[in-house]
Amino acid sequence: MTRVEMFREKLDSLNISDYHGLNSPGVTCYLNSVLQVLFMTEDFREAVKGCSSEDSTTIDEHLRRLFSDLEKRVAKTHNITKRLEITNVYEQRDAAEYFEKILCRTSPEAAKRCEMTQNPEVLTLLLKRFTFDYKRRCYVKLHCKVDVPRVLHTEDCDYDLYALVNHFGNLTGGHYTAQIKSFETQVWYHFNDSIVKRVNPLFGVGDKSLRSSTAYLLMYRKGKFQDKPS
Repeated sequence: MTRVEMFREKLDSLNISDYHGLNSPGVTCYLNSVLQVLFMTEDFREAVKGCSSEDSTTIDEHLRRLFSDLEKRVAKTHNITKRLEITNVYEQRDAAEYFEKILCRTSPEAAKRCEMTQNPEVLTLLLKRFTFDYKRRCYVKLHCKVDVPRVLHTEDCDYDLYALVNHFGNLTGGHYTAQIKSFETQVWYHFNDSIVKRVNPLFGVGDKSLRSSTAYLLMYRKGKFQDKPS
């Protein structure tokens, strides 16, 4: 095998992703995971790109610039962290808290796409991973495995899992990552700060759920051609 052939073989073996990661200061993986989930939520991405609000109380412009960068390269989150008033980037924080903060600081045109209304297009579920230990008199993380349904069946419609945010570690520290199924390629990706790579589908053929001890935030998308007839 020639050097050229070896080089080509090495290139072919590289896992080149269709998406880009986030280069952020400190340990803001909690924010990175949430931002990637929002970027990979079609309605939210399009709403942010189409917003014309100049309201200084929203973060629309920062999100628009960030999403634009993410479509081309690894993006930086400095402006978002400042806008969200994250002063200590080395302090571990909660992904669910910042998911809510971002939606609260986004203009109504964008945020309404993720509001909980009757049969919402996007359904977000938070798993209670922390509980108060009365013996130790402090909050501790629950590491038990839970069944994450592939499809949520409701009375009116079904929801398909398309993203989950994972938390590894304990209450005072750890790391967040996200696994997301692209609405563009229908492929699952693993988002770990600046690193993004394709991964095998979370569910095998016939699998109705997966067992996870790290799943924290679950994102479901309303199935097409729903609601169910009454």
